[in-house]
Order: sequence, then structure tokens, then C-alpha cells
Amino acid sequence: MKIFAKNKKAKFDYELLEKYNAGISLLGTEVKSIKNGDVDLSGSYVVIDSNNNAQWINGNITKYTFQTQGTHDEKRTRQLLLKKKEIIKLKNEVNLKRLTLIPYTIYSNNNGHIKLELYVSRGKNTKDKREHIKERDSKKESSRYY
Repeated sequence: MKIFAKNKKAKFDYELLEKYNAGISLLGTEVKSIKNGDVDLSGSYVVIDSNNNAQWINGNITKYTFQTQGTHDEKRTRQLLLKKKEIIKLKNEVNLKRLTLIPYTIYSNNNGHIKLELYVSRGKNTKDKREHIKERDSKKESSRYY
């Protein structure tokens, strides 16, 4: 398993609750760009539309540098490949519990397929963020002395 990109800001901004893995509907040049590491997950999110399709919105995959014909839109909406039961469960959690779906990592599995790891998450407020910073700093201080 090779990780191409990670959303480092997600753990700080959100409380990650439940993990899901989804395939992504990609073009050939997008696959090549991802394998080069030219992908950015910051600011992107997942939405489930009225037709029960999971959509990855605002994910930035830069254009492949050695491409000769045609181009792809860098921030186009990409469809995620999930099972129907998973989509219905996610839709209920998002609508009823007011949670969000955040993409966390893009990786390739052992078969070479590119997957998106997404989390059902709840946004943190500034008080929670300050507590997180205090805990992290106290762990650093304690590790220096021991």
C-alpha cells in the first residue's frame, strides 16, 4: 500500500469518527498525476447527492506534465465508488446527525487501484483545538525528560 497524499489538517479541524474506503472514477491522466504525487486534499469534501451518488468535490489533481493531447479539469467533481448500503448509511449520518465526510488519504491498494479513505467527522470548535495543542505540547515535554 502506497500513500500518495494525506490531509494533515483534518485531524486538527475535525473529530474523526468512522472510516470508509472508496474507489474513485478517474481519467488516465489523473491516475498518472496521482501516482506522481500531484494531488491536494485540503479544502475538499464528499457529498451524497439526491440520486444516492457519492461525489468528491474540490479535490485538486494537477495536470499531468507530459500530456500531449487534451487536458482534464483540475478541480472537477469525481464520483466515488461505494456500495449502496454504505451510501445510504452515510447519507443518514450526514443528514440526521449533522456530520461531514472528509477525505483523509489517497492510496493505492495491492492491486494498484487508487482508493480514497474518508471519515465521517464532526467539526471541532476553538476550545477543542486549544486542548489538543496543550496535550500535544505536554507529551513533547514529558518525552524530553524521559
